[in-house]
Amino acid sequence: IAQDFAFGYDLPKEDEEKMVEYFSKWEILRQCCGEQMSKYWRNDLTPDVYKKVTLKDHPHPFCADHDIDEVEKGFMETKL
Repeated sequence: IAQDFAFGYDLPKEDEEKMVEYFSKWEILRQCCGEQMSKYWRNDLTPDVYKKVTLKDHPHPFCADHDIDEVEKGFMETKL
């Protein structure tokens, strides 16, 4: 979408790259943190709070494959 937006508004390549970097990191954080976090991932992070042991059968490779602290740090360092 960032590429389409940059093309539609005739933005320079540098601005397009900044948008892609920003939104790629935002997409990870959106799915793995906060209100839009999956219930399965939330349970994996805090099973003592949610106590949904039946959710253990659903793997979450997307969030588990990322170092969320590093993604968050990179997101905060983007220049958009």
